[in-house]
Amino acid sequence: MKKISLLNSLIYGNKAIVICISFTIATLLDLVICTAQGITDISYWHLATRFVLCTLIVLSLYIFKLFENLPLYVMLFIHFAISILIMLTGVWITSFYSDIHPNAYIDAATTIVYIYPVIIVGGVSFDWLRTARVNRLLKKRLEEKHHK
Repeated sequence: MKKISLLNSLIYGNKAIVICISFTIATLLDLVICTAQGITDISYWHLATRFVLCTLIVLSLYIFKLFENLPLYVMLFIHFAISILIMLTGVWITSFYSDIHPNAYIDAATTIVYIYPVIIVGGVSFDWLRTARVNRLLKKRLEEKHHK
């Protein structure tokens, strides 16, 4: 598996920080999606459930360590499928003891469908900017060294 530095940080980094970041991003995206649909009554129970699901999805990043020899795009697809499965299972379990919205399954899957591209594009952009900055510094040092 080709390692991307941001993905490497997600997999090997501090899981508590990754959970907090993913929960915040998921909550902000959900805020935008729900507000656009006219939904303004999100409960604390919904937020707590989202936190548990974000925790499970972040912990499922360990799958990357188990299959390091697979290409990155295959691992991303596997983790994407696992994430959707976790979300749908969470909605199913919640339906046993709580009333759920008629679109809960669709909303759970769409959250992953929306958040995954944000993470991928954000990670690629972050790595591209970081690489460009390092290359600029290296070029500047080489020019300075060459002129001496």
